[in-house]
Amino acid sequence: MSLNTKLIKEEALDSLLATLDSIRGRKLLILDRALSSTVSLIASFSTLQEHGVEKIFWLQTPNIANAADLSSVSNIVFLTNTTPQSASLVATIAKGLLDATKQTTTSSSPASFLDLSLIQVPESTLAYNKILEEAGVLGDLAQHSWPVYFIPLQDDLLSLNLPSGGFKDAYLDDIPMTVYQASNAIQDLQQRYGVIGRITGKGVQAQQLTDILLRKREEHQTTLSEIGNDATPKEQFNQQYTNVFTGTVIDQLIVIDRQVDPLTPLLTQLTYEGLIDEFYGVSESGQADLPTSVVTPPSQQQQQQQQQHQQHQQRQLNQHVHDPDHTQHAVTADSRKKVVLGGETDHLYSTIRDLNFSIVGQSLNKVARQLQSDYETRHEAKTVSQIKQFVGKLGGLQALHQSLRFHTALAEDLMSKLQDEEFNRWLEVQQNLAADTLDLTKIHAMLEDLIDRSSSLSMVLRLLAIESVVNGGIKEKDLQFFKKEILQTYGYQHLQTFSNLEKLGLIFARTPSRPNWFPTTRKQLNLISDQQEDLDPSDIAFTYSGYAPLSVRLVQCVIDKSSVLGPKYKKRAAVGPVTGAAAASTGGWKGAEEILKYIPGPRIDELQHSESFIREDKLRKILVKNSGKRNAAGKNGGGAAIGNKHTVLVLFVGGITYAEISALRFVAKRSEHLYNLVIATTGIISGDKVIDACLEV
Repeated sequence: MSLNTKLIKEEALDSLLATLDSIRGRKLLILDRALSSTVSLIASFSTLQEHGVEKIFWLQTPNIANAADLSSVSNIVFLTNTTPQSASLVATIAKGLLDATKQTTTSSSPASFLDLSLIQVPESTLAYNKILEEAGVLGDLAQHSWPVYFIPLQDDLLSLNLPSGGFKDAYLDDIPMTVYQASNAIQDLQQRYGVIGRITGKGVQAQQLTDILLRKREEHQTTLSEIGNDATPKEQFNQQYTNVFTGTVIDQLIVIDRQVDPLTPLLTQLTYEGLIDEFYGVSESGQADLPTSVVTPPSQQQQQQQQQHQQHQQRQLNQHVHDPDHTQHAVTADSRKKVVLGGETDHLYSTIRDLNFSIVGQSLNKVARQLQSDYETRHEAKTVSQIKQFVGKLGGLQALHQSLRFHTALAEDLMSKLQDEEFNRWLEVQQNLAADTLDLTKIHAMLEDLIDRSSSLSMVLRLLAIESVVNGGIKEKDLQFFKKEILQTYGYQHLQTFSNLEKLGLIFARTPSRPNWFPTTRKQLNLISDQQEDLDPSDIAFTYSGYAPLSVRLVQCVIDKSSVLGPKYKKRAAVGPVTGAAAASTGGWKGAEEILKYIPGPRIDELQHSESFIREDKLRKILVKNSGKRNAAGKNGGGAAIGNKHTVLVLFVGGITYAEISALRFVAKRSEHLYNLVIATTGIISGDKVIDACLEV
């Protein structure tokens, strides 16, 4: 048995469709925007249509009763998360719909009926229902739940898709929902695949999540102990062997609290996917708003512009209206277009997304030469069978050709942005701050110049936050100067922005009582690499062109110790990995204790196997052998094969960047003979998302 991410997606889809099917008739779906990525990853609109969904409105849409044709549907279905804001919107819209239905019912017309249903994600909550009850609409809503937790974004990447990665709720608003949902998601995996053998983590949120998981397991064991003689065979089996399957699929969970490494998200990501996210934003569903010039070939652009121009001229003739500016608007109105990166026909993206951008051009050139060579084979096709063989692979070559054209255009667009003088100034400041290679007086002069130019406020605040993190704060005099300059340039509403950033520990004054832990950590974990080869990288520092993400270094301290702690911790691959419950008893933070004590936040290391794990391990081997799955699991390659490789689940609480994902994939590739690495997160974040969470507009 393996950690099958595709199966998780299929089960989530089946659950959603079963709930929709239980609501008979044609349906109007009112969708919470926070769930848009989750739903789009699980089901297409055509699939929803097949199960009775006629139209979809956003939960935030005002006056839905007026916008929707209520005569064509008999069921209104709300699909929302369980935040108080969503509950308030549901209550307001439900009241409006019910009032509109009453108004259409007159003495001369039959009574109109409107069935309202509510699907809460992932489960119903008392606080949510309390808001509906106080609004007087709780009794009018038929309640359901959609117990969806982790959603596979890629085969090796799971996400809760929380707004802003759960960062704002967890750290700024002090709402425990992020940790609670993450713990429920891990518990859901444990119920599917067995108890995780070992939990390793760093940070306050990691400690809270671990405590919740341990408490849930204790409660589960207590419940099992109360099972009587009349229990079903399944219940009796669970009672007797509740610990037998410890670590059979997920050997170890590594939990990284985002606040342990606040620096990495603030730095500019320099992988291909990371840069796309920096400039255009990449949603959890893989969508990006890209320039039309990148998405559409030049020939098609010219055609579209001519058509738009002709349509505009025809409207002018029909309306006898002269609008000298409208022609330009008509041609350039659609300047952006949504594109799903790495779609079904775009296999090229998966090979270049994790590369440092400096070598993406070389990779694309190599693909272009190979593609040309493959096209040239058509001249060698002489016989009918050879021609048939070439025609058979022509579709794949054409799809690759389209992908190559798209990514070449996108890479050229990104290159033009990288050559911008202001961007290079941002990059220079942050890299010198991270490596401590430039005098602060010069850096402050560069920052002042950026503010005087009214440079991007988000980037200016990111640079100040980077200085605070790496230097243990900013001198009071300098901080007050920059506050004054920013307030005068960007607006006095940002007093609250600075308050938010200070609460998060991102921008603050240097004080003797607040130790500066970063320089020691930078040296001990070798976070700065002077000789970084982007073409053939030997270290995760390629993701930021010389800086190794601290968060991923911590993961390496657990599963790739030789890269961080020295050769004496090199794993003895010749002996082969340990299996079963014994696998969970190896590794952990051993060897990194001295390093970890400088980094803020508690260190977690919990073994979850029972005291009789040796007996259980023997029983498990017997069960596996009898099931005949040992060899099959080893050939699947989709997860941990029992008796073969460990599966390690790395969970980021508070969000993860695309560059960190690339770094973790690099670690996974290095250790692929020992581990299957699966990445999980509460959501995808970036430096701009971190700052946007604090901005007061």
